Amino acid sequence: MDFPMAVNPVDRGRTQPSQAAFLGRDDEWVRWNTAAWRSLADPGGEYPRWNARLRETADHIEQAAAVVSVLELAMFGLGWRRPDIGLAAWIGLGRPTDHPILALLDDWWGEDIALITTWAGHPDCAAFNLLDEQVSEACGLPSQPFQQLRRNPALEEHPWIQNHCLGGSDPFHSSFHVPVPVLPNYSCDRAEPPRWITNSTSNPPTATMITSRYPGWYAHLVHGGDKLPSSTRSWRVDVVIQPFGWLGQYRRSRQTGMWFTGRHRWHMLGHP
Repeated sequence: MDFPMAVNPVDRGRTQPSQAAFLGRDDEWVRWNTAAWRSLADPGGEYPRWNARLRETADHIEQAAAVVSVLELAMFGLGWRRPDIGLAAWIGLGRPTDHPILALLDDWWGEDIALITTWAGHPDCAAFNLLDEQVSEACGLPSQPFQQLRRNPALEEHPWIQNHCLGGSDPFHSSFHVPVPVLPNYSCDRAEPPRWITNSTSNPPTATMITSRYPGWYAHLVHGGDKLPSSTRSWRVDVVIQPFGWLGQYRRSRQTGMWFTGRHRWHMLGHP
């Protein structure tokens, strides 16, 4: 029997999930999320990538979508409560790339990732305070004093900052779009609950969480993870979102309470 050849989604011009998957989200503002997550799950594949050419030619909404993808990967992949602090610390270490998410950020942005931390350090920027409050509440974590990044006056004059970052306290609408994975109005009450498959006899214990919607998935991971049997070793949970695919294998930090992928040392960069 002849089987049809697999077609890479990028070859069909489809780089975004359906509106049903996004549960009505405004996909223009999150258009880069899919390519980012799928690039991480399938490093040998060919997917659209953000690059310097796009930074020079893209309109404001597409610029915003690229920033949203950075912040979502940082918060819900690396488990950073403060992505601005984590990115600044990563830059200070010379942008090491031995975590897949850090390698993707370096590939997509390179040294220009400092532009995002420059925006975060601008006195008019309130987005990161709002993001931390939303994630803290959704994950049942105590609030923490807000720390403003040190300003970088030299980069504040960069055209990207002048053209895209100075339109109010949150010109990228990041405090609205980024926390969708934890917002309660997108999670339990508007989608089927996820399915959990567990194996408590493995060492470490493992589980798979399968959900049909991207919005609210991290909240499901947090609340479902709280119900897993106690273990001397941390549970490893593979997260699968049906319209997206595999988002990685997660475990919960005993120090921060956040779920994250990869090595713990990279997770800790985003926690003051």
